[in-house]
Amino acid sequence: MLLRILAILAIFIASSFNADARAAGVAATAPTNIVATAGSALITVTWGAPLYPGDGVNTYSVDYSTDGSNWTNSSNSIVSTARTYTISGLTPGTPYYIRMSAINGAGSSPYGYPWTKLYSTSTSSRDSSNAIAYDAGGGLGGSDTASVLASASFTRVKYHLQADYNSITNYADADMAKWISGTVPNPTYGIFTSQGATISNLRIPDLTTGNSFIVDTNVADLTVVSSLSTLNVSQKIGRLEIWPWDYNVQQSGLPYPGDNSTFDYDDSPSLSSSYGSFQVHDVSDAKTILAWNRQLYGGPSEVGIGPGAGAQPDWTFCSNTSQCNGRTNFHLDISINIPVTPTAILTTTVALSGGSSAIFRTATSITATASTVGKVTFFANSKKIPGCINVATAASSPFTAICSWKPAQHSPPTLTAKFTPTTGLPSTATAIKPIVTARSNNR
Repeated sequence: MLLRILAILAIFIASSFNADARAAGVAATAPTNIVATAGSALITVTWGAPLYPGDGVNTYSVDYSTDGSNWTNSSNSIVSTARTYTISGLTPGTPYYIRMSAINGAGSSPYGYPWTKLYSTSTSSRDSSNAIAYDAGGGLGGSDTASVLASASFTRVKYHLQADYNSITNYADADMAKWISGTVPNPTYGIFTSQGATISNLRIPDLTTGNSFIVDTNVADLTVVSSLSTLNVSQKIGRLEIWPWDYNVQQSGLPYPGDNSTFDYDDSPSLSSSYGSFQVHDVSDAKTILAWNRQLYGGPSEVGIGPGAGAQPDWTFCSNTSQCNGRTNFHLDISINIPVTPTAILTTTVALSGGSSAIFRTATSITATASTVGKVTFFANSKKIPGCINVATAASSPFTAICSWKPAQHSPPTLTAKFTPTTGLPSTATAIKPIVTARSNNR
C-alpha cells in the first residue's frame, strides 16, 4: 500500500512539474527587419515575424524613447498579424529611439531595434597593404554610411557574422548596449586603452595608419539570435576582443576571468604580428558567440559561430586542424540603432470651385483643390452631400476631388468642404453660395 501511495505521489509531482513547464512555455525571439520611418508628428514602424516564434506570437509591443534608456509603451496589444504600427502625437524635431518585442504566454521576447548598417565586408583577409577590404558603401569612404553618419547618436551596436560550411549557412546576430572606453591592465605590456563605441571606433581595426586600436571590454545586455539556437540569449554580460595584432592566453584582468592556458573569451593582445582578432563572447555562460581570427594578408582566416569545435573555444588555430577550412560566403555587418525625428505637422489648404450655375435637381460639378493627398467631404447647408463623402483626391498635383451635386432646393445653398489629408492637419474650404435656377423642362 505504501509503495502504491509513493507511486501515485511521484506521478502527481511529475505531472505537476510538466504542467508548470508547459505553462512557462517558450518565449519568441525579437521581431525582425524593424524599420522606423518619421512622418508629421508621428513614426511608422514596420517589422517581420520573429525568427524563432517559440509558442507563437499573441501580440506585439512598441516602445519609444528620447534617450534610449527611459521608454514609453505606445501599445502592447498590436495583433499578431499586423506588420505596421504608427506612433502618433510625437514632438516634431525631437529624435526618438524605437524598440519592439513579441509577446506570448511565456512573456515578452528580447527587444528588437531598427538597425542602420555602418560597415560591412565579404572578404575575410586583409589586402596586401594590411587594410580591410570593405563592401561598396560599407567602409571608410567620404560618401559611405559611416562617414555620412559620423556624428549620429546611438545606444546599441549589432554584429552580424555569417559563413557557409558544407553548404549550410551558420550565422549569429549579437547586439549589445553601447560601451565606453576604459583601461585594461596587462603584466607584460602595461596598460591597454580599450576604445569606446563611436562611429569611428566601430570600424574593423587593421594595421594601416590610424586604423589600429583595441576593444577589450565587457558589454551589457547582450542579446543573441543565431542559426544555432543554443546560442540564443538575452540580458547577458558579453565580452569583446577586437584588435589587429596577435594575442596570447594571458588573462585580461577584466571581470569574469577565463582560462589562462586556453584561447577563450579572456585573452590579451600582444601588439605584435598581424594575426587579428574579432570575437564576441557570452561571458555569463562562458561561451563564444562569433569569431573571426587570422585576418592577416593571405589567410586562411579562422571563422566560427558558437564555441570552437576543438581545444580552443574561440576558434584560434582552427585552420591548422581543418576545423574551419572549406568555408565560403563569409560576411560581417556592423550596425547601430539611430533615432528618427518626426517632422512638423503639415498645414493643409483646400478651396472650392464650380457649382455657380447650378440648376435645380440637375447634376453639376463642384471641385475641391487641396494642397496634398487626402479625402474631401462636401456639404450643402452643413449636411453631407450623398455620394460626395470621403472623395479621394488625385494622387499627384493638382490634388483635386470632384463632387457631382444635384441641388434639392431653389434657395441659395451654402456649399463647403472638409479636407482630411493622409498626413497633416485637416482644413475647411471657404463657403460658396451658388444661385440655383429652375429647370427649363419641368416634368
